[in-house]
Parts: sequence; C-alpha cells; structure tokens
Amino acid sequence: MKSSVQTFPARRPPGLVYTLLVVTEAAGVITLLTVHATIGWAICAAPFFALLVTGAIVRPAIQISGTAIIQRQYPFVATVPFSRIASFHELTAAGRTILAYRLRDGIPPPRRQPVALLLRQQNLPYDGGFFIDTLTSTPDSVVHAVQHAFESFMAEEPQGQEAPVI
Repeated sequence: MKSSVQTFPARRPPGLVYTLLVVTEAAGVITLLTVHATIGWAICAAPFFALLVTGAIVRPAIQISGTAIIQRQYPFVATVPFSRIASFHELTAAGRTILAYRLRDGIPPPRRQPVALLLRQQNLPYDGGFFIDTLTSTPDSVVHAVQHAFESFMAEEPQGQEAPVI
C-alpha cells in the first residue's frame, strides 16, 4: 500500500478575509489615535492572529491516502475507507462541484456530512461526497488523485473479500 498522503487544503475567500482585515486594522489605528488605549494594539494584532489560526490550525482540507479519503474540518474528521466505496463521480449540484461516491451494498450512508444531505435533497443516487470547488487545487487534479489512489487500492485488494462494516 502507498503510505504517502496528498493534502488538498481549502482556500480562503479573499474578498471576505481581506475586507475584514482592512476594517479591523482601521478600527485599531483609530482607537490608538483617538482614545490612546492599549486595546488598539490588540485590535491591530487580532486579524493577524486570526489569519494564523485559520490558516494553520482550523483550515479545512481533504487528504487522500492509499486506503481512504479523510476530510478534516476542525473539530471534525470524517474518514471514508476505500473498502466501503463502490465508485466515484464528479458532478455539479446546487452550483457546487462535488466528488460524489456510491457506497458498497450494506454500508450505511454517512451521518453529519453536508454533501450527503445536499445529494439526497437533489434526489441524486449518491451516498456522500466532498465539495472540491473550494480547494486550492483544481477539481480535475483532486479527481485524478482520488481515482488514482482508488484504482491502486482496488488493484491491491484481495478479490472476494467483503468490505468491513463498522
């Protein structure tokens, strides 16, 4: 099995992030100049601290290993083992690009997965998936990486072995 893990982090919405950064910095400078309070320094430092925390610690990501797809969105981690998946498909639903999957027979659908709920609401025949249009990589590169890892896993999986139900 391949032990390397490919990580595809989510990108930040620059219009929102930089607008809030500028507004907060302006409020900090105004507080420093007019009130002469030390809280102005904290207001000026807050956006940089927030960018650091959201960029390094709580930034959502999809990771592809040789055996599973892992979605990290602090504080949750959702792991979908390839042994439970029958097939993958790239599709568009509600204006979003989704990497959807069908589970093997007898595997229960995931709970607490927004994509699964969206797919059910759209009456699409998929059990779950991942939003791939908000990642730093292109959707095509994510689909290619997943298909490659999935095909490699399927080639190495012993034939006739039942997928484990956990």
